[in-house]
Amino acid sequence: MSDLFGVGQSTVSRIYRKMLPLIGQALCLHVPDIEEAIRGRLVLVDGTDVPTGNRAGHDVNFSGKRRRAGPNIQIAADIKGGLLGISVPLRGAIHDRKAFTE
Repeated sequence: MSDLFGVGQSTVSRIYRKMLPLIGQALCLHVPDIEEAIRGRLVLVDGTDVPTGNRAGHDVNFSGKRRRAGPNIQIAADIKGGLLGISVPLRGAIHDRKAFTE
């Protein structure tokens, strides 16, 4: 940032520290309980993998179907595209149906 704006690193650090609480407030969204979020809605759930590109030593995250390594996450959305929930990362080799159950 200091190179982009032509200021010293200490100036960038000082401004960042002052802005950090504001950034936290802006990003701290209300996260409802999943049961509350889906009540009375048509919900679409789909799994997606997050490619990491690192297979060495991470065979549990390797998906043979997709031929790449990465965790699997389940995403719940309403029919208008509103995000309702995201699961914790699961093994990349897990099938979407089993991941949804877990």
